[in-house]
Amino acid sequence: MKKFGAGFSLGFIVCFFSALAWGGQPKMMLPETVYDFGSVFQGEKVEHVFQVRNAGNASLTIKKVKTSCGCTIAEKSFEKLGPGETGEIRVRFNSSRFKDRVRKKIYLYTDDPENPIGNLFIIGRIQEPLDYSPERLLIQSGRSDSPAKYEIHLTNSSGKTIALTGVKSSTDALKLSLAKNSVLPGETVILEVSMVPGKTLSPIMRIEVFTDLENLPRLVIPIREAVRRDIRSDQR
Repeated sequence: MKKFGAGFSLGFIVCFFSALAWGGQPKMMLPETVYDFGSVFQGEKVEHVFQVRNAGNASLTIKKVKTSCGCTIAEKSFEKLGPGETGEIRVRFNSSRFKDRVRKKIYLYTDDPENPIGNLFIIGRIQEPLDYSPERLLIQSGRSDSPAKYEIHLTNSSGKTIALTGVKSSTDALKLSLAKNSVLPGETVILEVSMVPGKTLSPIMRIEVFTDLENLPRLVIPIREAVRRDIRSDQR
């Protein structure tokens, strides 16, 4: 009987410490994985702090933090989190180059054996304070009936007057003329684009509109040339 009891006690102790060894691992918990910043104007900066908690019984290490785009920066406030501790991942997003809906992803590389890569997301809509149409101006050339002038409509979607401090073309083959040097909230101003006789267009061009907006000092409008030839009357 004593032999049985001793064997049982030894087996219990071995199992107990084995359980501790197997259970000693970190466990990453992300209370919030998606942050919707709603709607911001193009050029505004978005900042948010995500929480990371170690729900395991061993130290949690975030080996690396990576983002899906150079427009997004993510920084961690810690190197390791002890069991039960909470740390922060601070994310900053620059909306300057975007419009409409955006979705950016942050990767957390950890030593959690069950969840080695954690994912965080920031989503929202980018609204342009100074919108333009068409989105890409297509200039036709090479035909006698090709239009000599084109219009770009600049619309103020913000709540304040925007000053237009200048316009510039990437080629001297285009002449630019603004109807007004300021745009009231909700107002549309026409930018007239005309071809200069005797000048050759480039396949890819752009127009730059300069403003007094701190977050959008320069608006870049892409232009493409579409070459069309006259149809000769003797062609069959």
